[in-house]
Amino acid sequence: MRSKSDLEKTICEDSEKWTKVTFKPDLKMFNMKRFKDDIVALMKKRVVDMAGFLGKTTKVELNGTTIPITSFKDYADLFLESVQKQSRFVSINI
Repeated sequence: MRSKSDLEKTICEDSEKWTKVTFKPDLKMFNMKRFKDDIVALMKKRVVDMAGFLGKTTKVELNGTTIPITSFKDYADLFLESVQKQSRFVSINI
């Protein structure tokens, strides 16, 4: 963060249209040796968020694995499925 490294870029063919984003955080600046699991989970969620909003127009990958979200409906269904799984275990006494 205080200093920057040389830009690392990969050129795609003219017939292809893609962007690859790679970064290496300056963990020493934050007195860290590695990211905590919750930070990694948040970053992964942001990648899934991006896949949901970009839809079929863009293939989104994380660490070489394609995110299987191709529409905003697929993205929303992730949350609906989570709520349905949780509601199975909830009992309400009135």
